[in-house]
Amino acid sequence: MHGPARNRLHGYEVGWFTLLLQMGVATEADLRAAQGRVAQAAIERMHAQRQRKRRRRKRRRDD
Repeated sequence: MHGPARNRLHGYEVGWFTLLLQMGVATEADLRAAQGRVAQAAIERMHAQRQRKRRRRKRRRDD
């Protein structure tokens, strides 16, 4: 991927999990659990980024 993809929660290419399922590398349950972990990690990153931005804005206002 080139640069950050703004409409994606993660950097996986489309169809990656489907390919793993078709190859028999992982079960559907494994992939659903992995998707959940990836989504949760993305949510946590976005939350942390939002908190950093809020702290920076608060510091600027306090100065």
